[in-house]
Amino acid sequence: MEVKKSPKADLEGKKSTWLLIGYVVVLAFMFVAFEWTQRDVKIDTSQAVADVVFEEEIIPITETPEQAAPPPPEAPKVAELLEIVDDKADIEETTTIINEDNQARVEVKYVPKAMEAHLSPAFYMIPALDDTEENVIYVNQAQMGNKLTLYTTLAHEGYPGHLYQTVYYASTKPDPLRSIFNFGGYVEGWATYAEMGSYYLADSLTREQAVLLQKNSSILLALYALADMGIHYDGWNRMDTVKFFKEYGVGSAEIVNQIYDLIIGSPGNYLKYYIGYVEFLELKKKWVEKKGEDFSQKEFHKAVLDVGPAPFELVEKYMWQGEK
Repeated sequence: MEVKKSPKADLEGKKSTWLLIGYVVVLAFMFVAFEWTQRDVKIDTSQAVADVVFEEEIIPITETPEQAAPPPPEAPKVAELLEIVDDKADIEETTTIINEDNQARVEVKYVPKAMEAHLSPAFYMIPALDDTEENVIYVNQAQMGNKLTLYTTLAHEGYPGHLYQTVYYASTKPDPLRSIFNFGGYVEGWATYAEMGSYYLADSLTREQAVLLQKNSSILLALYALADMGIHYDGWNRMDTVKFFKEYGVGSAEIVNQIYDLIIGSPGNYLKYYIGYVEFLELKKKWVEKKGEDFSQKEFHKAVLDVGPAPFELVEKYMWQGEK
């Protein structure tokens, strides 16, 4: 058979040449791809949590004026044997304080140093139901920044806070069934109410200083309570919490992160302190409105403590029982 195609037009002879050229081109592209790098890329980290920096200051909050917590009832005579020791002293407990009116005794002990990083600033150990004379308060020295902090903490945990509340109510001989119920808003609300009032009894503070410190403490506790609701009800994440506190000029990113972790670990904890405190202020407001010029703080305190731990609706209902 005669071949009619010209040898120059026959592509089969150049097949291997074009194949080699293709290999070279592909290898060239692969080499360029592997060696390709990005340079001078600028990353904006201004929104990162770790870079949030703001000043700590008290920011006025627009709200309904809060009735200042007045001083608690006059304290019974106390044999003052408590000695405030140096922070560096390696001491496990203080001398016992004796309440001469009802023989209630309390020991103020320091938590072991190995546990300081894991425990709250202070806590009151509720005594046995059949023996309220022996009471213990533990103080965390690592979180006691100054003597005023220790003073207000003991007012919260001791007299006229948890200690007085517990011993007084036990003296009314309540039904033992009441001891199995837990009403954190009442218990912590009263102790916070006592703590706020203690600022006005500190001899080292002027009236103006006491008002400023008490309001500052109240505002901070309110912010923690709002953050508690935001995190556990509205589903705030860490950045939402940082943004919230930044709007009020409170703390650094590191501190807010610690607050976030604390709230995550104990849902609703701050609500019983602040809302309970506000509930007692509301009860006092109603007592003042009804009593007028005959208002007595001592009578009001006795009325709410006589009712004992209970929902605030019941406290309001039964606090009037002793009135004529």
